[in-house]
Amino acid sequence: MRLTEKVALVTGGSRGIGRGIALAYAREGARVAVNYNRTPDGAFQVVEKIRAAGGDAEAFPGDVGDTEQMDELFRRVDERFRRLDIYVNNANAGRPGSSGWTHYLEVTEEQLFQGFYLSFKAAFTNGQRATRRMIAQGSGGSIINITSVHQERAWDHDAVYGSMKAAIKRLTMSQARELAPHNIRVNAIAPGFIDVRLHPGERGPGADRAADVIRGEVPLGPGVPSDIAGAAVFLASDDARYVSGTFILVDGGMLIAPNATI
Repeated sequence: MRLTEKVALVTGGSRGIGRGIALAYAREGARVAVNYNRTPDGAFQVVEKIRAAGGDAEAFPGDVGDTEQMDELFRRVDERFRRLDIYVNNANAGRPGSSGWTHYLEVTEEQLFQGFYLSFKAAFTNGQRATRRMIAQGSGGSIINITSVHQERAWDHDAVYGSMKAAIKRLTMSQARELAPHNIRVNAIAPGFIDVRLHPGERGPGADRAADVIRGEVPLGPGVPSDIAGAAVFLASDDARYVSGTFILVDGGMLIAPNATI
């Protein structure tokens, strides 16, 4: 119970990595605010699961890239829990567009705005909101940004997404440096391929094929949300009291260079 009585806000907590973190925090004793945008049913299921196990949780709607909605979200979380000790910036505000992420030369200004600016703004300004609440209560806190292996290495069609994640990695360092006097630690987690399906087929044959490919190419195969949640619990707990301004790569060895064939 490393997070007993702490209050955590997890954006995008209704599914995938956010869901895994919210559930893990509750198991460690935290009271959890589960943010969602387009998937209320998933958020309510997470809250129900936490409450059934004797924990305390509440679901809160809000698009992390929308200023007014985030002002309201933080107000409601404060009204409900009266403090904030852990903030997890997990949800991506931006969208790749109907055609998905595209080649560098095909990216439009609108796609750059949607894919880069909105998510970076969310990490920046929502981090400010969380920080101000932590400073007001005077007991410090922990901010965790979820980035990606794309911050470290380039893939085809990831000029926008990868650059955004790299920018948030760099933001983490500035946050950690400037918030240290307030006893607020800031770190990032960079996941590799995380299989967020609750069961095979949930996200269609494309997701099934991707998991099969990764199983053969990544040393430890695909990860699952609980793998990221384990790192998130550590970073939010007192076990990480001297860890700030860095990132944990949780990728199953994905970025290990392949052996040369000779």
